[in-house]
Amino acid sequence: MRIRIFSFLILSSLLFSCGSEKTTSSSSTKKADYFFELKGEAQGTTFTVKYISRDSVDLSNEIAQILRDIDMELSLWVDSSTITTINAMRSEDRPMQSRKGHFEEVLRVSQSVYYYTKGDFNPAVMPLVRYWGFARQSEAPEKVDEKQIQAYLAHMNFEPVAFENGVLKTGDSEMQLDFNAVAQGYSVDVVARMLEDRGISDFMVEIGGEVSAKGKNREGKIWTIGIEQPSDINAEHKLIATVELNDRSLATSGNYRKFYEKNGIKYSHTIDPKSGYPVQHTLLSATVVTYDAALADAVATAFMVMGTEKAKSFITDYPQLYLDAYLIYSGENGEYLTWMSEGLKSSIKEMKD
Repeated sequence: MRIRIFSFLILSSLLFSCGSEKTTSSSSTKKADYFFELKGEAQGTTFTVKYISRDSVDLSNEIAQILRDIDMELSLWVDSSTITTINAMRSEDRPMQSRKGHFEEVLRVSQSVYYYTKGDFNPAVMPLVRYWGFARQSEAPEKVDEKQIQAYLAHMNFEPVAFENGVLKTGDSEMQLDFNAVAQGYSVDVVARMLEDRGISDFMVEIGGEVSAKGKNREGKIWTIGIEQPSDINAEHKLIATVELNDRSLATSGNYRKFYEKNGIKYSHTIDPKSGYPVQHTLLSATVVTYDAALADAVATAFMVMGTEKAKSFITDYPQLYLDAYLIYSGENGEYLTWMSEGLKSSIKEMKD
């Protein structure tokens, strides 16, 4: 898991390294397979794509183009992106050009999660993200202004937002959107679909800690993904558990590395869209496993708003979402405590001290 300060950076930051080698095939055809490992930087974070292919075609250019296309629709760091352009408009109805349809897809996922979480996940939180100093070119307030927070909350009804006939209908001329809590998971889904379309059935895609895996790795085993123990940003990264992932996706959200302190108060980057304030509870990290990385990404963020007990209940209340979760929270004495849903117990392994 990587907790990022900003989800997207400028397109020129897209960097790649690529390696490949032949590996023995277990198929009866006895043909050689090729194992690829692509690494790079994009969307303000790092990514890794591993896959096994029957041919030696390097897909790094296709992956780069996918990430560029998504940036051009969803990045708040690109001045000409779709989302930056519509956020600059002050109208209830905003003409919009979605180049590849990524904006509409992320909007659809966001509306679904907004509905199921009863507003605990809300992309209209953008003005509050800026107010608390977690957005581009923003600074933390010297003094918290309750009236200003209430003013922002008045423009955060995401329910009526819809895309119709090339127009984004917001119902509020002051509304601004931020899809950072779902866009990297969505990017993982798009890359994974491309690999499947190319006939690749053994792969692992990871962008900023959000993961999708299918089939097996080069050793012929199910992909194993690590979950980090919550720790200070300067502390050594240490795994608290690993989970086997096959034909499913995983996303983790946490507050313990992305925060700032001011006047002795620690401010989390997760903003409660109902109170308008950074969340304050004992939940340190939420890992969500389901079939789509975009859904996992958005729900993991919502869990960080809900807190431990409400997140546990959400898993059982909505079986139709096929969610599993691994939660890390602090006990009364500051110790790490964990909880996992029933569906993860056969695939997760916790590390012993």
